[in-house]
Amino acid sequence: MKYALQKLPNGQTQMVDASGNPLSGADADRPILHILPKLWVPAEILGRPNKRFDDGLMCEEIILTVTSSLPIDVMPEGGIEIRQPYPNRRYFVGGSKLIRNGWIVPIPADVTEFDIEFQWHIESAAMWRVYPKDDWEVRHLIHIKLHPGKGITYSMDGSCWPEREGPAMRITPVSVLGFEEEDQIDRERRQIIKDCDLIYTDGELQGELAGYFLEEQVDITGIPLEHAWSIDAFQEEQLHEVRQTAILTHDIEAHRANGPVEMPAELFLRAIDHAEKVAFGKKSKFAKTIAGVPGGMEQHPAMKLLCDWWESVRHEGEPFKPGMAMPLVRVRDDGDYWWGDREVPNSPVNGFNPSGRDAARIGDQILVLFQAKQENAVFDNDGMTVFLPSGEQFSTIGIDKEQFLNGESDEAWACLNALASFRVRFPLAWEFLNKSGGEYRMAERAKVAQPVALPEGFKPCQNCGGMPVITEDPTGKFGSRYLLTCGDHVSIGDDTLEGIRQDWEFDFDAMEDMLEGTPNDGGGQ
Repeated sequence: MKYALQKLPNGQTQMVDASGNPLSGADADRPILHILPKLWVPAEILGRPNKRFDDGLMCEEIILTVTSSLPIDVMPEGGIEIRQPYPNRRYFVGGSKLIRNGWIVPIPADVTEFDIEFQWHIESAAMWRVYPKDDWEVRHLIHIKLHPGKGITYSMDGSCWPEREGPAMRITPVSVLGFEEEDQIDRERRQIIKDCDLIYTDGELQGELAGYFLEEQVDITGIPLEHAWSIDAFQEEQLHEVRQTAILTHDIEAHRANGPVEMPAELFLRAIDHAEKVAFGKKSKFAKTIAGVPGGMEQHPAMKLLCDWWESVRHEGEPFKPGMAMPLVRVRDDGDYWWGDREVPNSPVNGFNPSGRDAARIGDQILVLFQAKQENAVFDNDGMTVFLPSGEQFSTIGIDKEQFLNGESDEAWACLNALASFRVRFPLAWEFLNKSGGEYRMAERAKVAQPVALPEGFKPCQNCGGMPVITEDPTGKFGSRYLLTCGDHVSIGDDTLEGIRQDWEFDFDAMEDMLEGTPNDGGGQ
């Protein structure tokens, strides 16, 4: 009997048998094992998501082989796929074509003990960040013992294990590279039998370090299939798994209709800067100033900057003042918004905001959704209902009024967190913002800039032969006070004319050296 994960038209998933019949809340008709290979790697081995020419470890650079003492084939149909399906990118997880978090196989009813081994092979330049070699082997041998329980589904995910009498709760058997103390081997909660280096035993590399070996005992209690929640968990892509793009050709008009008002990129960049620099964690100075204040996070400089701007441009006569602002980003040309709040699933661009109210756009990539101050929320048995400034109901959060009044729950925190993590989570949108913001600053600077006479002795441009132009920003609001330009090929900024001269003469002399040099001038004798 085979089991699979079926995706329903509404986007939800359900377990089905080989005939396509849903298992619903029932258990499987024979014992099944949820195999869950997880590899934890050091942070320094990871590259930055969506950064070109970054040599961080990639899923395609990992090969996983699984063997066992069971009298059945434990490999998933279609082969193993390595993914990073968790918010924490340090986990690489083996899965199947349909299930991202491991896979399931039926096992003989009379089996109570068996071995399973995960053999991870890594070949990546990223390994040099932790050890001077490209390839690394990890062998993880696990002795599994099955215990009777309320069902006959056995998951290797420790979060699915019921509490049993004995020592402290055990945790998932995670494979590690063996390089650092933070390799997540909690010896008090795992039954480690042996761990040691792997050494080449023959060939040219005989005696050299090949990798790491880990052996442990794992006890698993049977549970009903419906309690094995993690089998169909993490089915949606994480943002770091997505190849982000700034080239968008679809749903442009739909996006613009969602936010007819355009927000200056420079304004949003300043809000991000506030969120990054003014800490808002529980122990922060700002958090202490609003302790016990309902909706106090709305007073953060980042929220006030955005909401004050929206107050000045929105439709007149709307019932509620804005108190929070949440960014949504188009990270690829597939008709979806990714929310700045990583807990919220993607939303379709088309028809997202039919009224055109409560939201502003930044170019064709970013939408900023404003929410009303939380003081306007209403409470009932379902929780706290939050509104948009236009009066439209937005969402209901499962908290009671007391949690809001004492400051324990504050929806503006998620908005601040979205801003503070924006440059890391949305690198291409961040590049777009800085380009647009820079163009905005230059345009605003041009409105107030005043020409400055060139200091005596300035040399002409070696590239075009013309003389550069220097302007001064008397307001000091738009970057460097002085700006030297020469056509569209030279731009030098500094707060002093002497600094401008030094940079210009350095560039001038460097260009002269390049023009006078020959291919044989490389500095040798």
